[in-house]
Amino acid sequence: MKLSEVKRVMSLRLPVLWDGVEYTVTGCTLKFDRKGGNWYYLLELLDKRTGHSVMVVPMEDVTIAEESTETAQI
Repeated sequence: MKLSEVKRVMSLRLPVLWDGVEYTVTGCTLKFDRKGGNWYYLLELLDKRTGHSVMVVPMEDVTIAEESTETAQI
């Protein structure tokens, strides 16, 4: 997932998939890896089934659950 997609998904509250489970994106964090000297993004995902389980995962591992005409134009 790209950063522009994350902004769209968060504003429209679109469902996303991580590890085959549907989540809602509730936050995005920029981190710095001191060993590698690289910046990377993490997404905070709220489990839609339980409503209280939160996962923090790399942005690259997350996909949009349902492609719509709005999200396909990103």
